[in-house]
Amino acid sequence: MRDKLNDFFDGKVGDKPKDQKWLDDFYKEGEERFKKKIPPGFKDSGKESNDDDTHFYNDGLYYERQYGDLIL
Repeated sequence: MRDKLNDFFDGKVGDKPKDQKWLDDFYKEGEERFKKKIPPGFKDSGKESNDDDTHFYNDGLYYERQYGDLIL
């Protein structure tokens, strides 16, 4: 199943964020966009049900879930 997913997305996914500073700056922009209800993703603000769901780490980077749609 994983191989099928990898094949499907091969060549269709952009580069990962270059560093944590880039993500942190993007989150600041996201805050402003969410306050003004500018899509994409503003309806995801505060969507998590508990603290464990608000963020995750991947490849050394800290991601805030509420900004997932905006990042994509």
